[in-house]
Amino acid sequence: MWIFAQLRQRWQLDPRLLRQGAITAIAVIVPLMLQIMTGAVEWNWAAWGACYVGIGDPGGAYRRRAITLLAIALAGGLSIGVGILISGVLGLTLFLMFIWGFSCGFLDAFGKEGNLAGVLIGCCFLFAIHASDHSWANAVSSGGAYALGGLWATCLALLAWPLQPELPFRQSVAQVLRGVTHYLQAGVQTPPDLLQFQAITLENRQRILNAQTILTQIHLPKRPKTAAQIQKHQKVTYLATLLKLSEQLYLAILMLTEILQRQRSNLFQSLWSDIYQDINQLILNLNQITEQVEQVNHHLEQFDLTAKIEKLDQKFEQQKLITFQGADQSTAYDESLELNYALLSLKQIAHNLNQIYNVFTGTITPDSNDLVRQFEPTLMWWKVLKSHFTLDSVIFRHGLRIAIGTTLVVAIYNAWNLPYGYWMALTVLVILKPHYSDASKRGGQRVLGSVGGALGAILLVSYVQNPYILMLSMILLIVLMVGFLPVNYFVFVLLYTPIVIIMDSIDNPFTAGLADSWILGELRLLNTLIGACVAFAVNYIVLPQWEPKRLSSQLAELLTTLSRLLAMVLTGYQDNQSISTQDLLAIQQQTRLKLSNIHQAWQRFLNEPHSSPQEIQLVEQLLHYSQRLFIALSLLGNHLLQFQNQFSMPNLTMITNQLTAILGNLIAALLSDVPLIPFPQELIQELAALETDLGQLRQQRIRELKQQQLETPTRQAIIDDTLIVEQLQIMTRSLQALHNILQPLLLTLPRPKPQRKE
Repeated sequence: MWIFAQLRQRWQLDPRLLRQGAITAIAVIVPLMLQIMTGAVEWNWAAWGACYVGIGDPGGAYRRRAITLLAIALAGGLSIGVGILISGVLGLTLFLMFIWGFSCGFLDAFGKEGNLAGVLIGCCFLFAIHASDHSWANAVSSGGAYALGGLWATCLALLAWPLQPELPFRQSVAQVLRGVTHYLQAGVQTPPDLLQFQAITLENRQRILNAQTILTQIHLPKRPKTAAQIQKHQKVTYLATLLKLSEQLYLAILMLTEILQRQRSNLFQSLWSDIYQDINQLILNLNQITEQVEQVNHHLEQFDLTAKIEKLDQKFEQQKLITFQGADQSTAYDESLELNYALLSLKQIAHNLNQIYNVFTGTITPDSNDLVRQFEPTLMWWKVLKSHFTLDSVIFRHGLRIAIGTTLVVAIYNAWNLPYGYWMALTVLVILKPHYSDASKRGGQRVLGSVGGALGAILLVSYVQNPYILMLSMILLIVLMVGFLPVNYFVFVLLYTPIVIIMDSIDNPFTAGLADSWILGELRLLNTLIGACVAFAVNYIVLPQWEPKRLSSQLAELLTTLSRLLAMVLTGYQDNQSISTQDLLAIQQQTRLKLSNIHQAWQRFLNEPHSSPQEIQLVEQLLHYSQRLFIALSLLGNHLLQFQNQFSMPNLTMITNQLTAILGNLIAALLSDVPLIPFPQELIQELAALETDLGQLRQQRIRELKQQQLETPTRQAIIDDTLIVEQLQIMTRSLQALHNILQPLLLTLPRPKPQRKE
């Protein structure tokens, strides 16, 4: 247990994955022990079925998880049966290898689950075409044994399904709360670590997306009738409400951290220790709630943050009077206004956290409207495949690369009669990815991991002859292998390679005459190196699609969603127009998804051979200002939802039209050869006029304070208008930066091909 605790602390391993690894180890060891005791080689196939189902377990919503695991078990068994039957005919083997390789690569259209399932199903086919017995009996027994082992592992993995169907969603909500806590902890650092801030922001965006995705995958009846259906509906509704409140809490914390980072006044410094103490209390309460949500425990110590922050507010009023007496009143008022925003943000955070507590403890009934799905309905599986069946699709090209690479390698090892040549094809299948940079990175990790793992396995199998001790070592290796799969691919391969060699060292259909572990290790290394070389060549030569060719359309999609969000939010401030909470949340979710896609594209852009340092820097800046624009719009959207219909700003009409026009021009320039229009100076003048009006309100407020008029309409107008004007200025500066960045970038960025009209 000590080693697992140390690894969890050092590598931040998810305990759920370690538990999943333990289940996989049990599923694999049982058929291997039966093989040792009975001598029946079919149990080795069953062990491989259990191992592959354990590796391919994507977690998340149970329904989608079950479909993925059943596909790996049943399609893998079918692949083994077909592969054994045709393995004696080279021409037919090569033809079906091309078909199987293309199909497995095409499964990437279904995301991470499809990618892993495709690789594992392809591995089954590659295992089978190496068989020497091509009989129907061997095909049925081997394929059936693999499927049986896969179904056995599936049953173990989904054992808790009837007990806690909402568990994956609960865990994802807890991850969102934990990410919010990390952001608040980073926000109180002085000076702030900007790189850490960016990393946490991206991580939180991904966590929210993941939680929303899992919510859309949970199967809920429209009208629950049975007691079990009603209970499940209530639990998921409760968690959906917690997720919505967590997102609102995150936005309030975003505003607070922005204010804290620019505070340098004496008034702020005089109250910093009290503010810091309250923030630490917020962090403590957030950690408590996160742990209780994850542990399904509703016994939480009561807390009331609002009372503590009200005491801080009273101290602020006393300190403000002292500041006004000893300083320039205009300067003192600006300082007090900024600090007042910090206190308002703290109050909003306390309110959101108290709401989370009340929902958590059952004081407030969750709102069933929170179950409204935030994503557009997903396409049926055949429509997904049809949408990618074009040469312009990254997935289609990926399928062709896998088909060509694996078929070529199968032809090579058959022509040269290389022992264990299927390991070469497995390397090609595993290394190749839809994007060049992903495949290049994984190729290096695969080779290095195979070298280290093979050397370790050689020593282990050479000096440990007792099969039962080997089984014990495999338990540890499998648990760690599953735990490291999403964390570090190099370590995963380092652990997976010894498992393969140990399983091949136990009497199976392919080890006759090659039981020596040194030979197995050497063959593993040789075949991995040859397969990696072929994979690198195919990846570079066969229909490569570089990121710059796709970047224009991705940026246009991002700016389109930002334009929709901008129009919705700013229109809400005009003429007391109400906006739909669900519509706003839906657009925010779509924008997060587009930002995540751009960030992943930029990460791939870094490692492509044709990327120039200037382009990389420009895309990084573009991502930063797009994120900044999104945060400003999210803050305004959150403010609008709280105070809509309480005031209007009709003078925002011209600003809204100009901002929308700028975004429209940027989108058109990305999609075609439309030139960029000059950035309108009228927009800057309009913002300056708003700032002038705000200055007049502040002077009026100073006169009110002299007369001891504390709560007045002017005070609330300044609070609201200052927030709006400040975020409008940030949005304008962000758009101006995007405009300036795109000018040089558009000179080298390829435009997408125009779509044909049907």
